Amino acid sequence: MPPKRRQHPLLSNFIASNPKVAMAIQRASMARPTVMGGLGGFGMMHGNGGLLLGGAKKPRRETVGRAKNQARGALVRQVMMQHGMSLPQASHYIKMKNIPF
Repeated sequence: MPPKRRQHPLLSNFIASNPKVAMAIQRASMARPTVMGGLGGFGMMHGNGGLLLGGAKKPRRETVGRAKNQARGALVRQVMMQHGMSLPQASHYIKMKNIPF
């Protein structure tokens, strides 16, 4: 078992004076103790399950054009099977023939 790293005194004071930071570190260390390694080092922003310091998760971006990409992928797959082409060849074939998808 590796020796525990000593925590920098300024980091200890920062954590002690900011309850939100302390809560984020506590949540992260409970969820993934192997990633955090306790509180050792300055890795408190990494490996905390995607949580921001306030405890809120990042908002998900809306997917744009996903259905269109899936339709094109299905068409490429179909052309590959029918004509015995590779993926780049089938994609090029669809573009050259202006096949709607």
